[in-house]
Amino acid sequence: TGLYGFVAPTLHGPYEPLNGSGLVIQNPPTRPDQAYAWLVLPDLRVESFVNYLGSTDSRQAEPRAARARFGGTPAPTLELVLRETGTALAHKCAALGSE
Repeated sequence: TGLYGFVAPTLHGPYEPLNGSGLVIQNPPTRPDQAYAWLVLPDLRVESFVNYLGSTDSRQAEPRAARARFGGTPAPTLELVLRETGTALAHKCAALGSE
């Protein structure tokens, strides 16, 4: 999963995808269920929800093992920098990994 975004000079467009593809933040390939439900606030802080912790793909785990890794809590806040049609992270919490 990921956070996608588009930018336009007016509400009516024309819209361009951020970063060329629209992808702003994504879960690392080794942790596809790490977080979801990203919310970008007006000051470009990003809130999300921890889905599953750990490096094992919880979609492939037995139900009991998947439940044991369920996060069920807000994730650390990320901060975006927006420059025209490009984005970058201003701050990234080590708890989410460096990918």
